[in-house]
Amino acid sequence: MDSEIKFLREICSQCGKPVFPVKRVSPDSMTIRPGFCACFAERDLSNLQPNERKKRAEQGSLNAFINQGEADNLGEEDEISETAASKENSSKSAVDPSDDKDEGLIIKLGNPSQPAKPVRRFDPNVELKDVADLGYLFQERIGKGSLSYVYQAKSRNIENVLAIKIFHRKPFENKRTFKRLEQEARRAQELDHAHLASVYDFGLSNKGYPFLVMDFLAGPSLAEVIKNEGFLDVPRVVDIFIQVAEALDYAHKENMLHRDLKPSNIYLLKSTDKRDFVKISDLGIAKVLPNPGRETKYMTPEGEEFGNPSYMSPEQCLGEKLSPSSDLYSLGCVMYEALSGKLPLSSSNPVRLAFKQVSEEPKSLTMRFQDLDIPEDLNQVVMKLLNKKPEDRFAKSGEVKEALLAIKQGKPIKLSKTKPATGDKNAGQSGSKNSKGFFQGIIDKVKGKTDK
Repeated sequence: MDSEIKFLREICSQCGKPVFPVKRVSPDSMTIRPGFCACFAERDLSNLQPNERKKRAEQGSLNAFINQGEADNLGEEDEISETAASKENSSKSAVDPSDDKDEGLIIKLGNPSQPAKPVRRFDPNVELKDVADLGYLFQERIGKGSLSYVYQAKSRNIENVLAIKIFHRKPFENKRTFKRLEQEARRAQELDHAHLASVYDFGLSNKGYPFLVMDFLAGPSLAEVIKNEGFLDVPRVVDIFIQVAEALDYAHKENMLHRDLKPSNIYLLKSTDKRDFVKISDLGIAKVLPNPGRETKYMTPEGEEFGNPSYMSPEQCLGEKLSPSSDLYSLGCVMYEALSGKLPLSSSNPVRLAFKQVSEEPKSLTMRFQDLDIPEDLNQVVMKLLNKKPEDRFAKSGEVKEALLAIKQGKPIKLSKTKPATGDKNAGQSGSKNSKGFFQGIIDKVKGKTDK
């Protein structure tokens, strides 16, 4: 990637928020994204009658109002939302867009015969006042997960628009777990690469909430693009993954593994030359985050847990010690999906999928998708990344980048002597010796956790 190419930060001159880099179609077909400019929606709404505006909000066509009104129950387990019943916290709610005033209460749209019950919101500017006093101004909530909420924010010390992730307190009451999170966050903070999302700060609020200050990524994730477009054109895939491989090569040289590389962690921003500018998020953080509420939990010898193994290497599924090669297997899974719209291996059952990752050879792209024009050289790169044995994959991310650059320039690629996995002979078949005792291994790992 040329060093002079920069990504664009398009800011709305009216509201001061980032502009999401997609073409507008119509008010009904657009999703209004939290944290991004919605001026066009406000202009369109101004031409509607109040009843029509309310109707659209009830139908969910204007997701901005739903997202703004949804109750923040970050502190539900910490008794922050004392006035909110559990049913109210779990249900969707919305602010009536015909009402110009929002005083921090959520007006539930529903049966008009029943009075609306106010739900108290978690206000980070109040609950984390000591963090706000450091110079951070929390704005609207832009995301949520099982362990955290993410807020858009500004800082008097940092020019960029920020995203601040606030974690639940309870999972990190264990001092060892918190210390590991802090160590990984501090290591990520030291990294400096154009294609890695910057981590600016990490800390613990006076009320015990861990928080992480990161770049606000003003673009869709690769997962969104695949969902909307089905699959990506070959030149675009090559451009994107040259950047991904470059970022991974840098991280690996700094002794950092991603451990959770997947399409939702790869963001596509605009660049000055109108191409995709990649930003990879959550580097290394997956190592220490507990994963509550998943059907199946796998555990490494170090006590790390993880869930659905759609992009996980065989050694990660088996709970073995990881190396940069594990990230390369994940990279192969993501490239396979970007080129075809399908995962190399899939199952609705996470244990079965983990077994497949360990024991089943995926079909090659050119065999499985003969209707797609995928160059054989690119197919070989992806299938080499998907080899079961780490030593049979690329030796390092830099080699992946060089191979992709050669494909982009129309040159023949030079792969190492190791034969890449083709999936031709054993595609769809199980029985690798690596999978012997696999299910028993899973049982032993889970049993080992419950016995602690």
